[in-house]
Amino acid sequence: MLLLLTLLSLLSLLLTCAGHGDCVRGVAVLCATQFLSCSNDTTIRHWSTTEGTCLKIYYGHISFVYAVVALPNGMDFVSCGEDRMLRIWRGGELHQSIAHPAQSVWSVCVLSNGDIVTGARYTAFYCIALCCPKCLTGCFCFVVNYLILYGFLL
Repeated sequence: MLLLLTLLSLLSLLLTCAGHGDCVRGVAVLCATQFLSCSNDTTIRHWSTTEGTCLKIYYGHISFVYAVVALPNGMDFVSCGEDRMLRIWRGGELHQSIAHPAQSVWSVCVLSNGDIVTGARYTAFYCIALCCPKCLTGCFCFVVNYLILYGFLL
């Protein structure tokens, strides 16, 4: 269950959104009236803050979804989870899946230049450069203990 709170002089409950079948791991704001949530139920949900309704359910992960982050355009987003994948979502559809050399991809963020950084097991983090921002095609490089290895994803 998701609870939206508003900050006034006191916190007050604004809206309750129900729909996920397991715990909610993350949320991402798309715009003033819409946000995304991800869950252990393997889904990402698109919500309306004005109605409290689920606008769309995104399927693509095969295990827990740990994080979801909106891309700078405010429409597209990325997600990561227990299935070793970073997934890039464009135009409401799964656009690209990028496998990581780790069992779990725990976190994801988008840098100001549009590059995507993920955190995984041990001492590794990974950077996915958006080589073509128009089509959101990623080039993959990963960093482990100051050693940078680059590889191009087709």
